[in-house]
Amino acid sequence: MVDRVAKLVPPGPGVRLKEAMGSPAFRREMEREEVRRLVEAALRVEGTPRHLSVHAAGIVIAPWPLETKAPLCRTADGTTVTQYPGEDLEALGFLKMDLLGLRTLTVLSKAAQLVREGRGVALDLGRLPLDDAAVYEALSRGEAEGVFQLETGMF
Repeated sequence: MVDRVAKLVPPGPGVRLKEAMGSPAFRREMEREEVRRLVEAALRVEGTPRHLSVHAAGIVIAPWPLETKAPLCRTADGTTVTQYPGEDLEALGFLKMDLLGLRTLTVLSKAAQLVREGRGVALDLGRLPLDDAAVYEALSRGEAEGVFQLETGMF
C-alpha cells in the first residue's frame, strides 16, 4: 500500500505531498482510512532530515560546551557530531568552519601548474593577495560558479 501511494507522488527534487494530493488518483487513494492515516503521518515528518550526514571537514567552535545548545550524537566510527544543520548552528551563535579537503588542495595545485605551463606565470598559492579588486568585481557580478563556498543559495 505504501509503495502504491508513493508512486503517485510526482518524481523530482522538492516535490511535496500537498502537490501529489491534487491528483485525482491520489484523492481516490485518500478515501481509504489506512491511506489517510499514512499520509497524515507522512505530512508530520515531511521535510525533516532522513539521515545523519557529516561534513568531511566541518568544525564547530563555541565558547560554551556544545551539548548545552545543540544535540550531539556519535557516528558509527565514534566521531561526535551535532544533529543540527550548519545554518542552524550559526543562528545559535556557533562558529562553523568548512576546511578545504585534500582533493580541493590538489585541484588548486594542478591549476597553479596549468597557469605556469600555459602562461609562464609562477603562482605561490600561499602568497596570493586577499584584496584583489578584479576578484571582488567578478564576485560582485555573481561569477562564482565552481567556488564551493560561494555558489550556494545562502548568499
